[in-house]
Parts: sequence; C-alpha cells; structure tokens
Amino acid sequence: MQHFDWIILSVSADPEAPSLRVVELAAQHMRGWKPFGPPFSKLIKIPGEEGASYEVKGHGSEPPQSVYASFAKYVGDLPLVAYDLDYVLEQVLK
Repeated sequence: MQHFDWIILSVSADPEAPSLRVVELAAQHMRGWKPFGPPFSKLIKIPGEEGASYEVKGHGSEPPQSVYASFAKYVGDLPLVAYDLDYVLEQVLK
C-alpha cells in the first residue's frame, strides 16, 4: 500500500437548490495513506441562479465543463475513493 496511488474525492452540493446541484469538487492525490502533490478544489459556477450561495455566484468559480475537464486530467486513470462512490458517480456527476 505504501506506493499505491489513488484519489480521494469530495463533492459538495447546494443544500438550498430545488434539485441536486454540485457546487464544489475537491480531491487529493494520495500515495499510500499520505497526500501526494497539490489538492484539487474548484467551485462550480451556476449561471443565472436566483438565491445561489456566494460561492456559486461567480466569486472564484468556473463553468462546469471547465471544472470537470480539469478534474478528469487531475485523476487520470487512478482509482477513486469517496463516501457512497456509486451514488456520486451515477447520480451526482453524471
């Protein structure tokens, strides 16, 4: 396990949205049980949303396509680990 590389993933959704909407995608490349390299953390811009949180309104956020492309590059072909990964991949990030 000492040299096994993998990605730990965290997805944050807007709790005030009427439907599930991802607002932040964060991950860390791990080597064994230690962080390896810089973390990945991006806020996702939700254009034209009334009542959206401060982060979603554009303060440091990026368009979803840009965030997902950057995330795919960060992950490469490494295995993902997350709480309820099947749900995250099939329902949240589809």
